[in-house]
Amino acid sequence: MKAVPIILIEGREGRRRRKQAVSVKWESFASSLIVLCRENNQKSPQSCLVVPLVCGTCLDSGIPPSERKNLENANGDSYPLGIFVPDWAASWAANVLVATIVEEIFGYNVSLVKGTGTVSGFYAVSGCVDPTAVGDPGCGSGNVTKHHIVMEAWTAGYPLVWETLQNEYAGVAAKNLGNMGYEGLTSTFIPKPVQQEAYRTQGMALQYFKYWNASWYQPSKYFESISVIPSGLTKLCSDSTSVMTDDATMRRHIVFTGDVDGLVYDSTSDSYSARCDDGHWWLSPSCRSNSTLCVPFITGGVGWGIEELMQKSTKWNMPMALGVAASWSAYTEFPFLHPKSHFYWWIPDPTFLELEPLQVIYPPTDRRAYSSGDMSTAASGISVDKHVSRDLSVLAPNVENFVSNILVTMAQMNAILLDQKKYI
Repeated sequence: MKAVPIILIEGREGRRRRKQAVSVKWESFASSLIVLCRENNQKSPQSCLVVPLVCGTCLDSGIPPSERKNLENANGDSYPLGIFVPDWAASWAANVLVATIVEEIFGYNVSLVKGTGTVSGFYAVSGCVDPTAVGDPGCGSGNVTKHHIVMEAWTAGYPLVWETLQNEYAGVAAKNLGNMGYEGLTSTFIPKPVQQEAYRTQGMALQYFKYWNASWYQPSKYFESISVIPSGLTKLCSDSTSVMTDDATMRRHIVFTGDVDGLVYDSTSDSYSARCDDGHWWLSPSCRSNSTLCVPFITGGVGWGIEELMQKSTKWNMPMALGVAASWSAYTEFPFLHPKSHFYWWIPDPTFLELEPLQVIYPPTDRRAYSSGDMSTAASGISVDKHVSRDLSVLAPNVENFVSNILVTMAQMNAILLDQKKYI
């Protein structure tokens, strides 16, 4: 494969250079480094970060497979450098990126191992023999660690698991080398064309919550009405798996908003559920009496983000109709079938990237309020981190140094994720 455009980013020194090159000289492993390899022929479906097994070598100067070596520990055991990959798109992108560089620049054999989530990654690079097992992942200080790197770890989402590993297996527990260069975030988004139309015609910046205040604005003019959305795309609010039937969640809604009218009380079970007059959509107070003024919001699963948006739409007088997609496919297809809508999403992720979504910005996060259940301010981001095994500094110190310094911006990750959608 021919060498192609390369972007070299040296984050620690704050320098950025773009190069057209057939080879790269790494001046310092302490420099942050990202290589985005693509073929010159854009019609070809090959991309080194997207289809790594097809690529052989990405760089003309890359070390070929026949010349790569294994790691070797003090006991003489020889094995590939293991990269454990939590199974989502951004994780594959980040881990394959690192695998390519470790193979072609550092010259190590690499084993990419598919995992499940962040927690299994904790266990994997801590030497646990069965990291994806539920209950007992087989952790112990006598194990030989066969997984050495995990990129895209959402560490702060599982603080108790992380702390337990550090305390109980201090000698072998994974090391956190810090943030990858961006934060992960779950929030609500609108397609960019909707925002542009509102701004062009009335100067409304719909990416800011203040422009949703129904006392001053009518955001529904730029969105579809729930009346045109087929009922089969959304679950019934009464679905037993939906957060809209969870009594504790609904009681919190009363505590923090006072919106008793938005709920239904069942005296037999002494429980609350969301009030959905048509069976599918919960309407916020500012449009409850006239659903044509409500902006449709769609989410997935059991109702991801529903409690948060019930509170926000009530407190900030935002006219919204909240619905839960009937299935995963309905959720991922909805914003494309109904592009004038408002939806729940997390980043980085490729699902809706083509829509160039804009996050709806709320008042800065009030962590104390959030911890008590008040979700009326913005949700906080979560550091997305780089984890390595405790012994990597001995087995391959240059690789650990490289991983420690690599930084990926959200824009770069999004570009890679869009490539994934094109080529896979």
